Amino acid sequence: MDWSDVPIFLAVARRGSLRAAARDLSISQPTVGRRLRALERSLGNPLFERHADGHRLTTEGAALKPIAEAMEEQALALARRGAAADPRAGPVRISAAAWPAAFLAGQMGSAGADLPAPEIELVVSSETTNLARREADLAIRHGLPATGDLITTKVGSMACAIYGAADYLARHPAAASDDRYRLCDFVGFTEEYQHFITMRWLAERLGGRPAAFRAETTALQHDAIRAGAGLGFLPCYLGDADSSLRRVVGPVEDLEADYWVIVHHDLRDAPGVRATIDWVTALFRQHRARLTGH
Repeated sequence: MDWSDVPIFLAVARRGSLRAAARDLSISQPTVGRRLRALERSLGNPLFERHADGHRLTTEGAALKPIAEAMEEQALALARRGAAADPRAGPVRISAAAWPAAFLAGQMGSAGADLPAPEIELVVSSETTNLARREADLAIRHGLPATGDLITTKVGSMACAIYGAADYLARHPAAASDDRYRLCDFVGFTEEYQHFITMRWLAERLGGRPAAFRAETTALQHDAIRAGAGLGFLPCYLGDADSSLRRVVGPVEDLEADYWVIVHHDLRDAPGVRATIDWVTALFRQHRARLTGH
C-alpha cells in the first residue's frame, strides 16, 4: 500500500468526484483515478461506487474514512510542528474576509521592510478556513470558531457607513433624509451574499425594493457608488478616504464588528506566524480611528 494514496482517497470522499478532487490536489483527473484504483487493489476492496453524478463511498470505504482522517491529522500535526520549529519556513498565508483583506493590502507599501515575514500571501475568503490542514497559517474573521484546537486574539473593530458620490447627493436631496430608502437607488452585494449583516440591515429598510446595482466584491461596489449608481455600504476606512464620496448614514453602531486573528495551536509560536499576528494587531491599533470611523 502506498501511503501517499490516502490523501487521494480522502479528497474523493470529501468532494464526491474525481474532477473536484484533482482540482483540490492540483493533479490531473486521470492521476486521481489511477491512484485510487491502485489503493483499492492493495486493500482488496472497492472503496467507491461509480455513478454518473460522482463517486459514493462503499461500506468498506465508509469504514476506512475515519482511519484515513486520523492518519491525515497525525501527518498534518507533524508538518505543523516542523513549520513551527523552522525559522526559515516558507510564506505566511493569511485568509481574511474582504474588508480586513483590503485594509491589510493597503498597508503593504507603507510597511516596506517591516513586513513580518519574507513572504506574505493574502487570500480573500469569507468561508471557514481549515487551519489544521494549513489552507492558511492564520485567519482574520469577525466571528469566533466553534471548534478546533485554535488560538484566538482580538485585534480590533471595523465600522461601516452608507456613502454616496457628491454629484449623486446633489441630484438626490432625499439622500439626506429617511426618505433615502424609498427614493434613492442603492448598490449592494449579489444574491448569494444577501445573508451578510449589512445586506439584511439594508433589506429591512428598503422594504423589498431591490438594489439598483449588485456586485460580487466591495471594490466593484465602491466603483459603482463613486460613479453615481446609488448609495451603498462601505467600510469607513475606505469610504472616508475617497474625496469624491460623502457619508450619508453612519457609522452604523449595530453593524460595527470585532475582528479576531485565529491560528492553530501548533503554529502559535512559529516565528513568521507570531510576527504576523503582532503586525496585524499593531496595524489595527494604529489605525483604530480610521477603522471605526471616528
